[in-house]
Amino acid sequence: MIQGEKVCLRKAHETDFQRLLQMRNDRHLQSLLMADAQTNSLEDVRGWLKRRNSESGSLFYIISDAQTGQCAGFIQLIGIRPRHGDGALGIAVHDEYAGRGFASEAIQLLESEGAAAHGLRKITLQVMLRNERAVQLYERLRFRRVGVLVQHFEHDGEYFDVLVMERLVPVSSEQTKVLLTGS
Repeated sequence: MIQGEKVCLRKAHETDFQRLLQMRNDRHLQSLLMADAQTNSLEDVRGWLKRRNSESGSLFYIISDAQTGQCAGFIQLIGIRPRHGDGALGIAVHDEYAGRGFASEAIQLLESEGAAAHGLRKITLQVMLRNERAVQLYERLRFRRVGVLVQHFEHDGEYFDVLVMERLVPVSSEQTKVLLTGS
């Protein structure tokens, strides 16, 4: 468990499944995540969580409200390549928690965990260009625009542009010592 001020990053509990099911069945949210929207059951959610938690080279956490423990969404780093020190970010926050700083804090906590546990030095992400709220969040967190994948994602017969962004992870003095001395 990774404790923050507003959020806690933790493994999934049975009590999270209904919220996750709701999010996995939200067609609009799934399109923003560039996922193929499909109808999910509780068993589908369990299988999805099992796959996410068993993937090597990834970190996956539930974002929970630090005050109530309620599931606010999920966050992941996938495709972590320790030799290169990079990984791809994915995050989804339930509408109830949007605009309250939960995503910002969760990203910062995951970044710290990735740096400490996997030598993460760079995060990349892809976001729908039309998802202005998410793009603004990433820019506030100092992600920079790298390029646009034109007409890259299809949803309901329409093609959308996808923005590619990246951010170098600040290296703490303690991490620098470990990198330089190996201890």
